[in-house]
Amino acid sequence: MIHQARSGSYSRPDPKVAVPYLFGVACGGHIPAHIPGGRASRALWLAFLLVLGGVFLNQAIEWPWEGMRYAIDGVDAEVKGTKVWSHMGIKRIAGFSRSSYDAAVAIALLAVALIAARDRLMTSVAVLGLAASAAVVTTTKGILLNLAFISVIVVSRAFSPKVASRFLIPAMSALLVGAVVLLPLSSLGGTPLLDTSTDDRQFFLKSMNDRMESCWPAALDLITDDGNLLSGRGLGGLGIPQLYYETNNYNPCDSLSIFLLGNYGIFSLFVLPLFALEVAFLARCEGSFALLLSLSGLLILAYGMTSNVIENPFLALLAGLVMSRTSLPATTPSV
Repeated sequence: MIHQARSGSYSRPDPKVAVPYLFGVACGGHIPAHIPGGRASRALWLAFLLVLGGVFLNQAIEWPWEGMRYAIDGVDAEVKGTKVWSHMGIKRIAGFSRSSYDAAVAIALLAVALIAARDRLMTSVAVLGLAASAAVVTTTKGILLNLAFISVIVVSRAFSPKVASRFLIPAMSALLVGAVVLLPLSSLGGTPLLDTSTDDRQFFLKSMNDRMESCWPAALDLITDDGNLLSGRGLGGLGIPQLYYETNNYNPCDSLSIFLLGNYGIFSLFVLPLFALEVAFLARCEGSFALLLSLSGLLILAYGMTSNVIENPFLALLAGLVMSRTSLPATTPSV
């Protein structure tokens, strides 16, 4: 369905947004029970160190492609090579990625993969320390929160694996689903709820207040005025596709629940508790890949509080793998 928005521009269906997720679902039956060692493990470490090195080097070196824009033939829009921006006067470092938050997501995902591959406390602590230090440089606070959640799981698994797998991960999954759904509802008044009276509080909470004050209310207005709650606005109705077809109404969503509501309708929100159940199931399964998917599932839910998640292809791919767990060879619950 193509419909005209209030600005006179048009939103168009864009099924490409869902392709990484669907690819993950399709690949569920073709992945190993364990993350391979040897070359695969070395490749993970190399990728992790490259991302870290890019972030730290970018503090001192400005890459020649920063700020470059690419024109798209036939579309009144441009693609940025690397997003150049700052937060309260502090440059947000992207490293070798296209944006600071892309770099932070890559750091977190590679950290989770290394933790799952080794599953040893000292290695996990070292990886998390490196990941957190790089995430601080990117100023991506949502990823720092994610790493804190993963740290709790890592420590609890080291001392009481059954408590972590049977109680802690399921409880965290349920709480995060509640937060993903309820946080945007706090914005219905259109007023910031967090105290940013000091510089420190403003640095950490201003972005969240901006979401409550403008981003989330504007997204909900688009859904109700130029769509409906039942079916949303259709594929491409919110998010990146708007930059090409509906630039005046572009809204990044910055919430997984609003993204689902805007693109697929209200019934898509039932995917979230199902996703939490899959994460809880995977937490009880044998194999390093099951551990990777359960930790990635927690990361997706936690990051979904402040990001639409699905537009990151790696997160979307992992979300699809989590939902395809029934065909995983690793999914035999441990006793």
